[in-house]
Amino acid sequence: MDIFSLNFLADENFPLPSVKLLRVNGLKVRSIIEEHPSIADVDVLNFAAKENLIILTFDKDFGELIFKKKISPPRGIFLFRLQNFSPEDPALVLLDLFRDNSINLNVLINTKFFGVISNSSFRLEKI
Repeated sequence: MDIFSLNFLADENFPLPSVKLLRVNGLKVRSIIEEHPSIADVDVLNFAAKENLIILTFDKDFGELIFKKKISPPRGIFLFRLQNFSPEDPALVLLDLFRDNSINLNVLINTKFFGVISNSSFRLEKI
């Protein structure tokens, strides 16, 4: 298995230019803004869980919903905490993490996870 076998869901706040760039690079990315605009975060979580999708988001409320309110998590979440970025930067950062093997694909494939991606760091926690 590789990154091209994973399925992603871009949250409403994830820039569409990044969605398009990820798609051009062969990743399967669905988009809330294209399919279900304005749905609640809980509904995004439920949709991602039902469809076995990894959420791409800038919304830290997902962490609170999963860790504090104990809402059942989807396959995974990447929370982006980038500063001063262009609309394509989230995709470029994610692609770089995959290219340099910073992301353990076994974790993405075999466990539920919560990852935080910033300008200078990346961490992944099993949930």
